[in-house]
Amino acid sequence: MVQEVAKPTATPGKAGPPQLSTESRGEEKRLRLQRQMEEEQRLAAEAAIFRAREFTVSHPPAPKMTPAKAATPAKAPALSTLARQSQREAFDAKIKEREALKEQTEQERLMELKRQEEAEVQRLRRQMIFRATKIKHYRLVMSSDIAPRPLTRP
Repeated sequence: MVQEVAKPTATPGKAGPPQLSTESRGEEKRLRLQRQMEEEQRLAAEAAIFRAREFTVSHPPAPKMTPAKAATPAKAPALSTLARQSQREAFDAKIKEREALKEQTEQERLMELKRQEEAEVQRLRRQMIFRATKIKHYRLVMSSDIAPRPLTRP
């Protein structure tokens, strides 16, 4: 145990050192920690010595419950793997069909574009060939056919 240190008491006419509350609180805390340490050491020493104790039940056993209806045999859970597999196959088939259709339309578009380019080239080649044009012959108009009229109207 820790020895208590006796503090000098001040005489009424003399002023002594100040009595601060932190000193008393510090001393209380030190004593409390020392008691906790002693208690922990005592519990550790007790735990080191094994003593067999009698097994006691703190509550009565639960009553056995009888089911109201007979137990049904367990069924295997229905797995959705087969259904999922068939759905996935259908989905993949749709995707392949869509891709094939897309490829076919692309091929058709390219073929049409090629045909148009070839037709344009042929048209340009035909236009480049020189062809002579006829000189137009006009019927001669004789002055006797023209009625004599004044050139201007007054």
